[in-house]
Amino acid sequence: MGTQRHDRTTSQPGSERVKVGRRPPQPIVPIASGLMWIGVGVVAFVSFSSGFKFVVGIFAVGVGLLFLRGGLTAALVRQRQRQR
Repeated sequence: MGTQRHDRTTSQPGSERVKVGRRPPQPIVPIASGLMWIGVGVVAFVSFSSGFKFVVGIFAVGVGLLFLRGGLTAALVRQRQRQR
């Protein structure tokens, strides 16, 4: 039996081709998550005792910065797409 190759795009007469698949999240979601992680890191630096606070604090702030980078990148991409 032969297999057919399915196109991952859909097109309707008179419209442009649209990709089917996962849409990116709203930029506010990763930005808010990043700010929450940074908040957790600050709380860890202030409230934890001994050297353990540095490990948890640095980890939480690092994760928060990664989320912020992703959210800000998504916001820039959406802004550029709107300008086109």
